[in-house]
Amino acid sequence: MIYKITRTNANVTCTVIDHNGEKELDPIGWHSSEFNYGYGGSGPAELALAILADWFDESINLNNIWSGHNQAWDLHQDFKWTFLADHVDVSEFLIDELQMSMFCFKAVKQLSPMEVE
Repeated sequence: MIYKITRTNANVTCTVIDHNGEKELDPIGWHSSEFNYGYGGSGPAELALAILADWFDESINLNNIWSGHNQAWDLHQDFKWTFLADHVDVSEFLIDELQMSMFCFKAVKQLSPMEVE
């Protein structure tokens, strides 16, 4: 699985490429109504949340966020700073399955034993 993030003019898209073909992610609408990258604001947070919700196959809603059962929500700010905030002068970049797996592995490893189910 590959996440291809592309900026054309003022529009940022995220295309998921896997064995089933391609699909475009839509903003969830929690932080912003559009995706962005290259800084640490709401557009990159929205993109991070959408990518992780897709990766974990999770829905983002108040019930699963406040109950503590949403990995996408728990990790999206770290993901934003790790993968999205520094891509200032690029029009396209990829996040591949190995990068996603390593990020998630490191994030889970940092949780205390009480937080891991």
